[in-house]
Amino acid sequence: MARIRTIKPEICTSSQFVECSPNARLLFVLMLCFFDDGGNHPANCKRLKMEVFPADDFSMAQMASLMAELIGQGLVVEYGHEGEVYWHITGFARHQKVDRPNPKFPPFDAGSARPRRSPAEPSPPEGKGGEGTGAEPMGQGRERAPAAPPFPTQGFRDVPSRSGGVPGDARQQEHERIMAANAAACRSFCGEGA
Repeated sequence: MARIRTIKPEICTSSQFVECSPNARLLFVLMLCFFDDGGNHPANCKRLKMEVFPADDFSMAQMASLMAELIGQGLVVEYGHEGEVYWHITGFARHQKVDRPNPKFPPFDAGSARPRRSPAEPSPPEGKGGEGTGAEPMGQGRERAPAAPPFPTQGFRDVPSRSGGVPGDARQQEHERIMAANAAACRSFCGEGA
């Protein structure tokens, strides 16, 4: 069920928010009404489209691309819980006051954020794996790798704004390449062809 939420005027000058396309900004504002009292929602483009844009002609590929923009700007993060994938609005608790919270979905935990590999990035090489039980204790050659930061914050703050970028600028081209790869990953995740 949709909830009444508060939109602060400061959102209009947020660097993360203004870097998004107008449709992504509209999606973000409307998502607030349909995400639960913890700022969480199942990562399902079709469901979100039916909630937020029921009378509009957005395709699943367009929805996936809009979500990729929001994720790319750090406004939304994807996380997993018991094999299911959810979205979390990163500043939800800071900006929304919920008197009697009644969350419907598992809470976001920073350790459960799902880093995603870009479709342009090659798959890791396949190997035969090692022999053994896999039960070697920590500290004997099986150190845990540090957790990856939530996808995809690396590099986005260095990209020039839409209005400030110079056509042909290498950083702008890299930004467009990354955004296209993110959109393809979201389309793939949501079941749409790339």
